[in-house]
Amino acid sequence: MISGFKNRILVTGGAGFVGSTMVDKLIENPDNFVLVVDNLSTGTTKRLPDPQRPTGNL
Repeated sequence: MISGFKNRILVTGGAGFVGSTMVDKLIENPDNFVLVVDNLSTGTTKRLPDPQRPTGNL
C-alpha cells in the first residue's frame, strides 16, 4: 500500500467537468490517494490539481 494513505481511489474520466469535480472533493480527505485516468478526448488537464507523485506500489 502507498504509505500514509488509507484509501486508493481510481477516477476514470477525471479531467472532464463531472470527474474533476469529484476529484476535487476526494482529495480534500488526506486519507485518499486519488489516481486519475483520462484520454482527454473531451476533458482538459487545466481542470486537474497539480499532480503529486508519491513513490510506492499501486
